[in-house]
Amino acid sequence: MLTDRSHIYRHISFIGTGRNLNAAAKKRIDAMNKMLIAAPLALAATALFTVPASAAAANGGQIRAEIQQLDRQIERSRGLSRLEEARLNSQVTRLQSLYRSYARGGFTRTELRQLDRQVTSVRAQITDKARDNHDYRNDRR
Repeated sequence: MLTDRSHIYRHISFIGTGRNLNAAAKKRIDAMNKMLIAAPLALAATALFTVPASAAAANGGQIRAEIQQLDRQIERSRGLSRLEEARLNSQVTRLQSLYRSYARGGFTRTELRQLDRQVTSVRAQITDKARDNHDYRNDRR
């Protein structure tokens, strides 16, 4: 029976000839083998747990569609006064302008978050204004 384990640490070089390795070389190979396993696992874990910019707030195309939806929502809302409709339309117009200016240079995470917050705010105002049944005391907000 073989009790010598030196055959386990036999390294096949590029040319194909085998050679016996000393203890330091064996340690380097063991460390390299561990890294070859650990590095891809770490990358996979990072890819699973990180959130891309497009998912953090939303992506540019999704925000553009939401802005267009706001515009249609204002047009279809029946509970809005002319003043409320004009104010909301001007906010949507400013949002479209801001979107275009950000889109020229490419979106940053901060810009996407800012656009997303503003879209959410305008959407909430549309819902709120449509429900208030022309209570003009609420127009001063």
